[in-house]
Amino acid sequence: MPIHPQMHFGVSLVDQADARRSLIASAIRPFSSGRMMLFAESWDVSVRPHPWHAARLFDRDPFTDWNSREPATPRMAIEVQFREPRPIDGLEVVYPQASALSDSELVVRSLSASGVWSILDMESVEHRQLAVSIDAAQESAVAMLARHGITHVVLNLEPGFDHSAEMQSIASDPEAWSLHKTFVDRTATLYEVDTVPKR
Repeated sequence: MPIHPQMHFGVSLVDQADARRSLIASAIRPFSSGRMMLFAESWDVSVRPHPWHAARLFDRDPFTDWNSREPATPRMAIEVQFREPRPIDGLEVVYPQASALSDSELVVRSLSASGVWSILDMESVEHRQLAVSIDAAQESAVAMLARHGITHVVLNLEPGFDHSAEMQSIASDPEAWSLHKTFVDRTATLYEVDTVPKR
């Protein structure tokens, strides 16, 4: 969404109306002088609710997201404050179709030097559908296991088990998910997580 170029100390997104679905976003990307701004540790990022998941909006992983986990309301917000004023002329928000963002409007606000938020005048809003490859999903899953220090996983391959289809899909090609089968006990299969993806 292009924004009239101005100097801003921060940008904020607020859902405009109540919605039955949760508010979910996997990335927020401000643009300055036509270029995407790279996340800096000096930025102050806050979200309402669940502020401890704010970092997921800037980890460059489309499979990690911030999720309100409750119906969207105008009280919910994503706020990014910069230490120095920047000319913000665009904002990109990435979110899944399951998000309330799919059928509601966002209000974009800017932060002044005096600490006052005011609504930004957007020149236009563009919606695009993005396809994410299965390879990216596999890489994201392996990276998440590594971040949490998980070395083994167990898949329940019982046909009637919840998420059975997903488990069977992983078990059909475990190397693609950097998994190595180590033990089988009836319908439960233990896999070791390889530290380096096979492909």
